Amino acid sequence: LLRLQHQFTDVKVSGLNMAFCGNVPIAAGLSSSSTIVVASLQAAIALNNFDLTSKQFIDLCGEGEWFVGSRGGAGDHAAIHYGQRGKIAHVSNLPMGVDKIIDAPSDYQLLIANSHIKAAKSEGAKHIFNARVASYNLGLTLLKQRFPEIADRVEFLRDLNPETLGCATSDIYRYLLKIPQKLTRSDLKKL
Repeated sequence: LLRLQHQFTDVKVSGLNMAFCGNVPIAAGLSSSSTIVVASLQAAIALNNFDLTSKQFIDLCGEGEWFVGSRGGAGDHAAIHYGQRGKIAHVSNLPMGVDKIIDAPSDYQLLIANSHIKAAKSEGAKHIFNARVASYNLGLTLLKQRFPEIADRVEFLRDLNPETLGCATSDIYRYLLKIPQKLTRSDLKKL
């Protein structure tokens, strides 16, 4: 809500006392925390009459997820926000947008199942997840530092492809071989 208040400086922002119920299993890898973040923001918008674009809404949801402690993106929030019964939304990120929404094929069925394997982001798994995100960012920074000739064309890891870089796949492997697979804290300090 504080982030919203900064965007709407001329408006007093009302807070919320909320209780949740639903049928999305917790820690099942089915985005239960994302559903709570999306519902909370929708409630705050409704209560305060905020006018947000879809991009602003999804960006704020992604930031809100950080309070859960996971440093992921906003893909789940976008899927929840744009999801429609009987439709398939092609959502892209970086930049966020909806490329198209089409009717789901009538002869297909989508099955979503709870495997009962706990995806506990609030426990040690959260730290592993966050460490991976930090590792990707560090690796990308090192790559851009060691190969400045491609730095302006590589903003995200997804940009490491022959089309974006105008090179052969073997060149990408050559770049990656110059990035250490593991770093100790002292190695990191030296860098």
